[in-house]
Amino acid sequence: MEEERDGLSLGGILHTIFSQKWLALIIAALLTAGITLALYFGYNPQVTDYVSTFTVSFPGSERSDFIFLDISNFQFREIIALDNLEAAKASDEEKFEYIDVQSMHLNNNISITKGGEEQPSYTIRINAKYFRSRSDATAFIKALAQKPIDYIMSQAAAQDVFLSGYDSAKFYEDKCSLLKKQVNYLTERLNVLSTLTEEELKRDCGELLTELEFYERQLDSAIGEMRKEHYVHDADEVKNEYELHKFALDNQLKTLTRELELIFGRISESDPAVNLAQASKRIEELAKQIAETEELIRIYDEYYIDKPLSEDTDGTFAGKLTELNERLKSLTDSYEDNLKQYCTKTSSIVYAGALYREGDLNVVVCLLIGLIIGLIVAVIVAYIVGAYKLKKTTETPKEAPADINDNTDNDKN
Repeated sequence: MEEERDGLSLGGILHTIFSQKWLALIIAALLTAGITLALYFGYNPQVTDYVSTFTVSFPGSERSDFIFLDISNFQFREIIALDNLEAAKASDEEKFEYIDVQSMHLNNNISITKGGEEQPSYTIRINAKYFRSRSDATAFIKALAQKPIDYIMSQAAAQDVFLSGYDSAKFYEDKCSLLKKQVNYLTERLNVLSTLTEEELKRDCGELLTELEFYERQLDSAIGEMRKEHYVHDADEVKNEYELHKFALDNQLKTLTRELELIFGRISESDPAVNLAQASKRIEELAKQIAETEELIRIYDEYYIDKPLSEDTDGTFAGKLTELNERLKSLTDSYEDNLKQYCTKTSSIVYAGALYREGDLNVVVCLLIGLIIGLIVAVIVAYIVGAYKLKKTTETPKEAPADINDNTDNDKN
């Protein structure tokens, strides 16, 4: 008898699958939901970045010769430096306490790029896995974006340019020189600042300038007294030190004078290699240096050439200088306050739209992926289960034939 072989048909496959339709629907539903959630809440944070672009404007941000603040050393990459990440976290410890800034920095999950020339803009990207919500990411990036403004404010609060070396200076002349330079520094900047500000701040600058003028007269009086009486902290040390200084200055004066003579000589000889504009500028610089050097030599001569020096053994004059230093510190603090007010009014951060997500799959895409995978798996499982059950129902055990001999024996009996 020829063996029959059953073939598979599309109708048979569909029938088998449809026989397990409820199982297929349950599997498809569970897998769709599970995969959608896994993609949206599990996969997305690993590949998604929060992105924000902003511009920063502050005094001198578009100038390299800004008189008030030195911004040349500011590097925009410092915005995402580890210490600034930690500072941003510390700015709202309650909200940001869960953010792992160490991991963020170590794994390079944060970056910043700079664009634009006339008005630089900065774009920060941070992996979304570090944040519980978009609002937390927005607040954290805003804290980071404050770094350039903080840098400017720290510069404005450090205007004791020459006073910082006062305590380490031993010689009274050096101390007075630092005080004088600080006065000139403040006067120059206040005169400019008063022309840029509004009426209230302009009035404050004017009052401070008046105080500085009065202070400078007192400082000049103290300097005059010091040089008239030859007040020094230590007579022997001053004589030895100033004699060495004068020797060095004499050599420096000869060098400067010789260079000046050479330039004049080349100009008078109409040397074609001489650039008159550059030569004039250099002559001006040399004339200034020569005048300053000659003044220093004159001062040093006063102290060491057979002149009696008055050691300030009881510290009377030192106390006067200390008082002048403290008063100038106070005036410098007032200037810093004025400058910080100006910086606050003229500084701003402008965001190019709201923070957005980049690189993630939206919920519809996640749902479609989950549905497709769920349906495929459900169909395969339904077919396997349906085929197995169909095979079980079609298989019936065959009964064994009765023994002929046994029947014959029974008949005989």
